Amino acid sequence: FIFGCNSQTMDECLGRGILGLPSHMKPTAARIRPGASIFLYNVTDRLLFGIFEALTSATMNIEPTAFSKNPKATTSPFPVQIRVRVS
Repeated sequence: FIFGCNSQTMDECLGRGILGLPSHMKPTAARIRPGASIFLYNVTDRLLFGIFEALTSATMNIEPTAFSKNPKATTSPFPVQIRVRVS
């Protein structure tokens, strides 16, 4: 599985150990299981990072404020989330 980020969200992905997808990707993300190999593609720099290991199945809002530019936000723009670690 390949997740995307940009230069603004890359540090947050790595710092939180969370990768996220928009809500409409939930059916596809449901196939991700703990132990799955995950890659992270930075679209700004055109670089692929990995291998990450999925620690959780795709879950809604593991961290509800992740990836939001608004400090008062209560929901993430990428609510389908998985927790990962470097494999």
